[in-house]
Amino acid sequence: MGCVNEREQNGPEVCWPIGQTLALCRGCVNFPEAHTTLAFISVFYDWNWPEAKRHFQKALDLNFNFAPAHYWYSLYLLSVERNSEDAIREGTKALELEPLTAVQYSLMAVVYLNAGRFEEALRSAEMAVLLDAGSFLSYRYLGLSLAILKRFNEAIEALQTAASLSSRHHWPLADLCWVYVVTGNTRAAQEIYDELVERSGAEYISGFFLGCAAYSLQHHDKAFEFLEKAYEQKDGLLLVSRTWPAAQPMKNDPRFKALVEKIKFPSSELL
Repeated sequence: MGCVNEREQNGPEVCWPIGQTLALCRGCVNFPEAHTTLAFISVFYDWNWPEAKRHFQKALDLNFNFAPAHYWYSLYLLSVERNSEDAIREGTKALELEPLTAVQYSLMAVVYLNAGRFEEALRSAEMAVLLDAGSFLSYRYLGLSLAILKRFNEAIEALQTAASLSSRHHWPLADLCWVYVVTGNTRAAQEIYDELVERSGAEYISGFFLGCAAYSLQHHDKAFEFLEKAYEQKDGLLLVSRTWPAAQPMKNDPRFKALVEKIKFPSSELL
């Protein structure tokens, strides 16, 4: 988990090569945990799809009941290969293996959100909150699900809770910015955007989320500055750019299509 903390300070271009080196040097390559870690790095930093798939399959060959391998493979199938049917199957298997783990329900909500199955995303997020009301991720995905279903007041309340629980982590703040724009509260959205931009000078803030926030506020050129920086850093969040709700307004911008083409997804479905 130390790598996650380091990523928050230094960004993906520093964190993931260190994580890969540690996994290899520790000689754990005969364990599913190591292959899942290497698969995760191959997906979210290296963007090496064949290598990622090889490690996922090796992890599951070593231990088919290792829930994290099923979940991360699920997100790979969804975001990279655009195979929602198999992604949901893998995510469901992870839940079967860890049915009382709040984070698994939060992560399943992510899968359903990106697969366009919003009612199921809401049910997963509600279960995550039920299992762990102190998790900002639980409330974050609850808020996003509610927003997509146009239950905006409840969505804002949930995202505000996520921001509070996380000491204003930039993920729920970026989500709030998007929801405020959608509901016409551009002043509140601009205040959050300004905060995130200011903080990005001293801490890691995802360029993908900054780009989404900027675009929603009509700062289109600035949005693509952030997105290009995210690409240079290999921000793994770009992998959900084709399906993430706040990114949808950008899909008709030719610069967005060009950005997606550079990632070289194996899926023939570009957008």
